[in-house]
Amino acid sequence: MDHQLIVEQLALAKTQGAHVDLDVSSVPLSIEDSYELQAEYIAQVGWPIRGWKVGATSKAGQEALKIEEPIAGPIFEPCLHASGEIVKTPTNAMRVLEPEFAFLMARDLRPKEHEYSVSDVCAAIAGVAGAIEIVDSRFDRHFDVEIGWTIADGSANHAFIPGALQEDWRELDLQSHSTRLSINGNIVAEGKGGNVIGGPLNILCWLCNHLISRDLYLKAGDWVSTGLTTKVVAGNTGDLVVADFASLGTISVHLD
Repeated sequence: MDHQLIVEQLALAKTQGAHVDLDVSSVPLSIEDSYELQAEYIAQVGWPIRGWKVGATSKAGQEALKIEEPIAGPIFEPCLHASGEIVKTPTNAMRVLEPEFAFLMARDLRPKEHEYSVSDVCAAIAGVAGAIEIVDSRFDRHFDVEIGWTIADGSANHAFIPGALQEDWRELDLQSHSTRLSINGNIVAEGKGGNVIGGPLNILCWLCNHLISRDLYLKAGDWVSTGLTTKVVAGNTGDLVVADFASLGTISVHLD
């Protein structure tokens, strides 16, 4: 099976809310090629992009995936949900629940001669919010595929649920800012912003420059979700999931 056919099946599965039973172990894919295929996947899905997710933002996560930097993928418009909504998941979904810090961009960060710095990126932020990302792979094998195929699959975003936007965010210490995840009223994980490499702002800056390297860029109105702040937790259908971000408030989602 060639790369193009696999991407076509992944894109179709995305639009149908389904999985595909594909063994891609005999179809190797480099990281560079994976982002080219992700671009094709985005085009074939055809949905507007409302932002970007970043994954593998911890040293442990990178070591497990055998990569040396984070991975990125699109947040499509139908995958953006309001707190309190019911989110449908496929029968065989991973339903990984990730409390993450998210940024809303106030202006475009277009290509320029030099890379963007953290301070450059901070000047373009409209506000920060707590968020839940629900992770799922279109592969029935989930993450039992080369990391390149996970990237081609949009880096496995299923849903993104941001909380209330805090525009006056500069006094917040995002490194030490606490996060807590509860399922059906029981606390299952706790963390903080510093659990992502360099902190959430560092991840946002990485994404900004990463997108430019792919002839893309962050745009005004884009959301950016900056990676898991707790241990990995998976949910089940029927669960009520709540992420508590202290002064940033809570976000909830019902899994269907």
